[in-house]
Amino acid sequence: MLQIAYRSAWAIDTFFAALGNEHIAENFELSAVSGLEKDRGVAVSALEEAIAYREAQLPYQPDKRKERIRGQIKTARGLLDDLKKGKVAYINSKELEGLGKEIRNIADAMVIHSVNTSHLEKINFGREHQLHIICEKPLVPVLDSNGNSSREELDELSWIVNSGNPGLLVDAEHYAYKPSSMMFYKNVMDLITSPIKRVVGEIMEIDHPNSPRTRQVLSRDNRTGLVTDTIGHLVSFVTNLGAEIVPTDVKFGYYPGYAVETYADAKYRVKALNNRFTKDATAELKVAKFIDKFKELRDVESKFIRFEFEKTDAEGRPDFVQVNLNNGGLVVRRNGVEAYVRDEVPANPNEYVNLLTRVNYAIRNGDPSAVPTNARNSLTTLDAMVKTYECFERNPQKVDVYRDPYAVGPVQISL
Repeated sequence: MLQIAYRSAWAIDTFFAALGNEHIAENFELSAVSGLEKDRGVAVSALEEAIAYREAQLPYQPDKRKERIRGQIKTARGLLDDLKKGKVAYINSKELEGLGKEIRNIADAMVIHSVNTSHLEKINFGREHQLHIICEKPLVPVLDSNGNSSREELDELSWIVNSGNPGLLVDAEHYAYKPSSMMFYKNVMDLITSPIKRVVGEIMEIDHPNSPRTRQVLSRDNRTGLVTDTIGHLVSFVTNLGAEIVPTDVKFGYYPGYAVETYADAKYRVKALNNRFTKDATAELKVAKFIDKFKELRDVESKFIRFEFEKTDAEGRPDFVQVNLNNGGLVVRRNGVEAYVRDEVPANPNEYVNLLTRVNYAIRNGDPSAVPTNARNSLTTLDAMVKTYECFERNPQKVDVYRDPYAVGPVQISL
């Protein structure tokens, strides 16, 4: 397996840790990493700096995250040791382009963690050489460099997917592989007791506006706003169930200093492609960063998606199943009785362990549908996201949800 952009936060924090899982290690072996550094010596120094940065941040992390971060640092140090000893090869990105068919002697799969604007180029390389590909979301951007909606790369990706090239292409959309999500997909036939009439979802996050990583991700340089980065998590739950969604009303908010949206409130019409949804089904999805900077302050994050069914109880309240995305369980209401449910054998808390498990099954059985975020489902998700931007451009509705970060507070007047 070849990994691209080995110093990215998501690679260090999650992917390399997943490779240390004994079940994953039985089926996946890291053979090489690739980056911009000119040679292995510089790459080793760069990785040492990345690890040192995480160690320096450890005292400032909540206690509940410290153990996980220590594990991530340990795994990254294992990779560092393998790089130093040459057990894992290092390939400069320009050298990688010149390898051609020789890449097949190094890897039969690749994992892409590079910036969004480079994804299509890397996917083209992998497909040309018949590699299985796991790519961080989004597979391609749906904005141009001016922040306007663009289908150019999506159309090219669609051609690639429909051209019949061999190899699995997967969107590593990590919310689909959280323990609660895995539980939902595993039991979906039992959980959906009648057609879905309404979908409600939120991902409302506390973050620091000056976080370097957030600044880098949510930017026009990366051609990524919060619709691309976050609302796609919620959209994919609907598209993975076999439906298309069309936006009917979209509102955006912008934190001061950001050129792309950091708040989005979108309403959709669900176009049912099977009997899981009613003909008039709707979806209401809301995402936001910096919720503790709202005018109406929120100090608790909210991460869930709820499917409300056509069937109701005696008081007219709908049955529903809610996937709680900030913990490992579901909330289920049937016939007016509400219960919190956890899986007897929960999925791994590391999303990449769950993703790689599904990828391994899909490859061995020749069944791309075994991976919820397979390329065809991801095309439908990306189509919904570009339509969301197009809807906003037709009817721009900007909402002022954030406080002025430069305000000094209310002025007191003495009489």
